[in-house]
Amino acid sequence: MDHILLIEDSNSFASLFRDRVKSTLKVEVFIAKNFTLAKELIADKNNHFSMAVLCDSLPDAPNDEAVDFFLQTKIPCIVLTADYNKDLQQTLLNKGVLDYFVK
Repeated sequence: MDHILLIEDSNSFASLFRDRVKSTLKVEVFIAKNFTLAKELIADKNNHFSMAVLCDSLPDAPNDEAVDFFLQTKIPCIVLTADYNKDLQQTLLNKGVLDYFVK
C-alpha cells in the first residue's frame, strides 16, 4: 500500500492534514516531526511512500536538506512554507519539487 509522508513540526497542522487526506483520498499518512525521523521512516523498507509533503523550515534541515534528500530518493515532494518567497519557489521548482504551497 502506498503512503504519504508528511514532515511537519506543527502538531495542529499535521493532524489537520492527515485527517483531511485520509478521509478524502483514503490514503495512510505518516507524520514525521523532523527530518531525522523522516529518514528513519524512509529507511524502513516496509514503508512505501508515493509522495512526501514537507515543511521548508524544519529545525534539523534549515537549508533545503530535506528537499535534496527526497529528490535523491526519487520520492516526489511538495514543499509547504509559512512565508511565500518567489525566488525560493522558483529554485525549488527548478530542483524538481512538484509544487510549493503557502500553508
